[in-house]
This record gives sequence, C-alpha cells and structure tokens, in this order.
Amino acid sequence: MRRLRIPLVILLAILLLGVFAGVTVSAETPESFEYVIGSSDDPNVTLTCYPLETDPPTLRVTVKDYTTAGAETMDLAIPDVISYDGVDYTVTALGGSGDNNPIPSGLASVLNTLTVGEHMRTIYGNLFDWKAETSQPVSNVKLCSTSVTGPDTPTMLARIPSFISSHCNDETGHAYYAGKCLVRLDPAYSGDFTVRDGTICILASAFEGCADLKKVTIPDSVEFIGVRAFANSGVTEVNLPAGLSEHSNELFCFTFWHCGSLKVVSTNKLTKPLNQIGMGCFAECGAMTGFDFSKANIIEYLAFNGAFDPEAEVAVSIKPSALNIGGGAKFAGSGIVSLEILEEA
Repeated sequence: MRRLRIPLVILLAILLLGVFAGVTVSAETPESFEYVIGSSDDPNVTLTCYPLETDPPTLRVTVKDYTTAGAETMDLAIPDVISYDGVDYTVTALGGSGDNNPIPSGLASVLNTLTVGEHMRTIYGNLFDWKAETSQPVSNVKLCSTSVTGPDTPTMLARIPSFISSHCNDETGHAYYAGKCLVRLDPAYSGDFTVRDGTICILASAFEGCADLKKVTIPDSVEFIGVRAFANSGVTEVNLPAGLSEHSNELFCFTFWHCGSLKVVSTNKLTKPLNQIGMGCFAECGAMTGFDFSKANIIEYLAFNGAFDPEAEVAVSIKPSALNIGGGAKFAGSGIVSLEILEEA
C-alpha cells in the first residue's frame, strides 16, 4: 500500500483553517464614544458613552455638551439603546459616581422634560436640585416605565434634597411617586407612613429630614432603597422587605444615618443575608435595640458607628468575614456590650 505524503506547508494550512474556522474577529470595545441627540440646526445634546463590562453590552452616559439653538425650553429623552460600530448598547446609567449633577445647570434651566429608557438602572448625583428654582413640575421627569419589573427594575441613586409640596400625588397628599418609585415624602409629614403597594424603588433621600416621621411600613415589592433614604429623619421603626434581598441585596451608605429615634429594624422578611451594609448605614442610630447580624455578609466602614442603646445591652455575634472587608471602626462609639466572633461554616 502506498503512503500518501502531504507537504508540511499544506498540512499546517489545513490545521490552521481547522482552528480558526467559524471564528469572527471583532473590534475591541472602545473606552468611550460620543452620541448626539438631535441635529445641528435644532437643540441637541452630546453624550459621552462609556461601555460597561457586561453581556449583553450596556452603557453609562454623561452629558458632555449641549446647545439650545435659541429655544426657551427643551425636552431631553435619553435613548434606551444606542448603536455604535455595529453594536447595540442598552443604556443603564446616567452620570458618574463623582457627578454632583448629571444634568448641567445651564441645560437644566431650560429643560422641560427628561425621559429615560426602561432599562435605566442608575442615575448618579443631584438630579432634582434645579427643580426647586424653576416652575417646571417634577412630575414631568419620567423616571421609569410603570411596567418595568424583574431584573430591569430601575435603581436610582439620585439625591432629592428639595421638595415641592404641590406635586404630591399619593392617596394621602403627602408623598410624590414617579411610576413605581417613591421619590419624596413631605418633610413636614408627621406620624406613621405606609409605602404604596407595588412600589419598586425608594429613591435616595426619599425620607431624609422628615423629623416627625414615625413607623414606616415597606411592602415586599420594594427591591431598592437608595442612599440616605431615611437619613436624619425621626423614623422609629422600619421593616426591610423581602424584595430587597432578592434584587439589590444591600443597604447603601448612610441609609439610616443619624436616625436618633430609630429603635427597631425588622429583618424577618429577608429571604437571605444582605450582601452588604454600606458605610455609615446606621451611624448615630443611638436608640437601636438590636439587629440580626446573621442577615449581613459584609459590614462596611462606620456602618454602626455610634449605634445601639447602651441600656438595651446589645450583644453582637458575627462571622469574621463580615468584618474583614471595607475598613475598620464598624462599631466605633456604639452601645454594644459584647462582640463575639463566630467560626466560619
């Protein structure tokens, strides 16, 4: 039998074709790119788009530049999807973690409405500061679709320090909701408050400064509680809803900061431990009578600084892994009487 001799060059070519068959070479993901909303002859806004390391592709966008083209008012709609170099990116974040205001003040002064897509999950900074000085109602700002559920639930981080009482639209006439988000409670509100059934988000600073607030009841539909949501308020009792552990699964920094009247934080409805309790989350909550630390995987820096009533004789039992991340002083100045470090399972 004769042997078939194949030249070495041909053999290498066959092997290489086999290895690379079906492989598509694609361009590298850009660090950023620009996208213009509108045309040069009309009011327009230039966004800087930052691709995130996600699959499918997503973007964080910031406002780089804008022109009013002589218009007295503008309507700005951030697209839900932006296409670039053959790739469709879903827009999930507006602004940056260091932005004080994701909408520049000059643009905000003429902005009539702001609309974001249904997949927008995070808005950084003080989105609503400018509304306190203008006649445009906050209700024109469309935060999210009322039909959004599940993993596409918006998780807005925008702080809302100002409040316009005439925009209250809940049953009591004391709170403002946008879609399924509780935006703000009237700082003058007094007594117990129940968050509307079906609410998904409690936005940052929603209860901040509500000095006469008492017990707050949160429905299990709530999946996100924003930064400083209850900071410096008079809240005395609050429950953490089941939806929190199923979705955002954390409490952000300073959520209950300086709530000196807060005694009870119920964790009974949480279905699993929170991934994290953020920096200063319960700092200066000196009336607390306890907390179930089995419901927290990580406790950040100063999370319970100055917390707990010394007369309650709070004893803390906690895993070392919860203390080894995020800096020290987690219980500095607190009223705990003992700290037991448990063995890891």
